[in-house]
Amino acid sequence: MPPYLYFDGRRATALPSGRIPDNGETKRGPYWRGGAIAPDFTMDEVLPRLTRRAVQFVEKPGPYFCYVPLPAPHTPWVPSRSSLGRSQAKLYGDFVEQLDDSIGQILAAVDRSGQAARTLVIVTSDNGAPWEKRDMEENGGHWANLFWRGQKADAYEAGHRVPFLLRWPGRVKPGSVSDVPICHTDLFSTTCDAASLPLPPNAAEDSFSLLPALAGKQGPTTVRPHLIHHAANGLFAIREGGWKLIEGLGSGGFTPPVKVTPTPGAPAGQLFHLAQDPFERHDLYRQHPEQVQRLTSLLNQARSAPRTRPA
Repeated sequence: MPPYLYFDGRRATALPSGRIPDNGETKRGPYWRGGAIAPDFTMDEVLPRLTRRAVQFVEKPGPYFCYVPLPAPHTPWVPSRSSLGRSQAKLYGDFVEQLDDSIGQILAAVDRSGQAARTLVIVTSDNGAPWEKRDMEENGGHWANLFWRGQKADAYEAGHRVPFLLRWPGRVKPGSVSDVPICHTDLFSTTCDAASLPLPPNAAEDSFSLLPALAGKQGPTTVRPHLIHHAANGLFAIREGGWKLIEGLGSGGFTPPVKVTPTPGAPAGQLFHLAQDPFERHDLYRQHPEQVQRLTSLLNQARSAPRTRPA
C-alpha cells in the first residue's frame, strides 16, 4: 500500500517524492497499487534490504529483541532476480525460497554474534494463504494450505493453522514436535516468562506462556484452557480439547459461502472433532448437542470474563 518508503528509527530514509503506477499484473503475482514512492524504494529489493538490516542489528554486542516482519510470501510476489527460477512453484515458490534464505541469513548472524545459546528464535506466519484452484494451477501444482479446509480469513483451519518453528539451544530439543494448541497472543507471555519478567494482573489476559510445552509437557490444555479465534467477518470459533465449534454457518472469510442463514430446524453452527477429523470434513453439530452447549457456554463465559490475567 502506498506510500512506499522506509523508516529507520523515527525518521524516513527518504521522502516519497516520486510516483509509481499500478503495474497491471495479476494480484497473485508481482502486483502493487500505484502511489507515492521514495527514490530508495525498489519492490524486489524490499526483502533483501530488511534482511540486511536485521543481520546488522543482531550482530551488535549486547542483549536484544529483534522483531522482523518480513513481507514474504505475501503479495506482491517480487523475488529478486537471483531467486527467479529457484523453485518449481513459479513466482510464489521463488519468493518462499528467498524467504527461507533470508531467515537462514538471520540465523547465521545470531550464530556469529556468539549469543545463539541464549537466543530464542521464533519463525511463524500471521495467517493461512489466500489460495484457490487457480493459484495451484498457476504455481506448479503447489497447494499452500495443504489439506486444511478453507483459506486465509476463514474460521476453518486453513485460515489459522500456520507454520511455527522455534530454536532455543539447551531449552528445546532439536527436531522435537509438539501438538499443543497455542495462539500468537501467547508469545507475549512466553517472551516475558523466558526473560523472568513478571506481568501485572491487568495485562495480556489472553496470553499464556508456552514454556511448559517447550519443556516437553503435552496435552490439549498444557498451555491454555481453550483457544478462541474468529473469521474476517467476525464469525467466532472456539477450540477446547479435540472439539471445535464455529458459531455460525459459512466460512466467514474468503471461501464461499461466506455466510449462510440457517433455515428453521437446521443447525445454527458447525462442530468438528479436530483430533479425529483435522480437515473438518464431518460436521457433528446434530450428533453432539452436549458439546455445542458446552462450547457455547465457554465462549459466552470468555466474552463476559473480567479483563485480568488468570490466577
